[in-house]
Amino acid sequence: MFNRTRFEQEMNSLRQYDVPPPGSSAATYYMPIDLNAALKGKRVGVYVPAAAAKAKIVDLIVYFHGVIGVCGDEGEYIRRGVDYLWSTAPFDKMRSELNASGRAALLIAPRLDSRIGNVVTTAVMGDLNLDKKFDALVTKVIDRLKDDEHAVSKDVQLGNIILAAHSGGGFPMYAILKAKNDLRPKIRACWGFECLYPGYKNWLDWLKENSKFRFRHVRQECFKWDSAQALRKGAGDRFVDSLIHKEEHAHCNLIQNYWKVMIQRMPMSAGADVAY
Repeated sequence: MFNRTRFEQEMNSLRQYDVPPPGSSAATYYMPIDLNAALKGKRVGVYVPAAAAKAKIVDLIVYFHGVIGVCGDEGEYIRRGVDYLWSTAPFDKMRSELNASGRAALLIAPRLDSRIGNVVTTAVMGDLNLDKKFDALVTKVIDRLKDDEHAVSKDVQLGNIILAAHSGGGFPMYAILKAKNDLRPKIRACWGFECLYPGYKNWLDWLKENSKFRFRHVRQECFKWDSAQALRKGAGDRFVDSLIHKEEHAHCNLIQNYWKVMIQRMPMSAGADVAY
């Protein structure tokens, strides 16, 4: 029997997507940004939806993938990188649904080691667990976009930051919240897709910093993590933990099934915000 939760009930009350403004188009970039020596030459995927191309303020979604072999072909990912990830059924809606939302938000997908989650080291995480490394990633992406006269506005300002992770991608997301970064105050939301493997302390500490922070997480009912209970106890309804009844390939399909809902609930810097 399907377990209806607050998360699923909210889906019926969400407003429809806005229509992207005319005269602008979406674009995908693959940037040669070296996170560290272990990932040298591995390009970072960056998606600029139509609404973000001319916006004065853009929000940012930074997505961390999990173990590639679980939900895809590891060999193809090693050969093609983020381009392959965005072409597979579990993840192919990430760009199109963001564009359809009309939200002025960039999507960054760092290419991490394909084993992330099974192997958790500084090298595998692209050094993003170290101080200032997340700052460096975001700054390099924004600067490169500004260098392209058609990518974003030259005077664009960075608004809210959302960290999103699927499965083992929870490890770099978790680590970033502990590291010292100047952009940390802008991290207003976390989206988790069955990613609580690292524990709960870093997320709980971050949630306690500001009453406006939210962590939305979705997982199969069979994953009864103590981390979820600890987060709910410590953060109350600012940690929204949604359970779904287990279905075939449910773990791999979480992004495909719930990405749109997350976008509709994202905190916006420009325009009227929705209840988050």
